[in-house]
Amino acid sequence: MSIAGCYLMQTRLLVVSAAGRLYCLDRRNLEPRWVDTLDYPLAKAPVESATHYVFLMKDHRGSHWIQAISKRTGTADAGLPSRLPFSPSSGLTANSGRIFVPSLGSPG
Repeated sequence: MSIAGCYLMQTRLLVVSAAGRLYCLDRRNLEPRWVDTLDYPLAKAPVESATHYVFLMKDHRGSHWIQAISKRTGTADAGLPSRLPFSPSSGLTANSGRIFVPSLGSPG
C-alpha cells in the first residue's frame, strides 16, 4: 500500500492510500476503527466537526467534491459526495450541522 497522506485529528489518525482507501486509527494505540474509500483524490487536508470528517476532493477533470464521513461508523452521509459548482478558494471548515466552503467569486 502506498500512503498518500496521514492526518492527525483530535482522537484519531486518518491514513489515505494512493488508491483512495481511508483508514481510521485510534491515536493512542493505532487500533483500527473503520475503513472506507474516498471517491476522488484529496484536494486539501480533511477537517473535523463534532460528528464527521469532511473531505474536499478533486476529480481528474478539475471538479471539486465534498464528502462527509461519520466519525463513529465510517459511513458516508446520504447524498454525498456532492459536486461543487465552483472552485473553493481554500480548505473547508465544518461544525456539527454545516460545511463552509470558501469562495472568492460566485458560481454564476
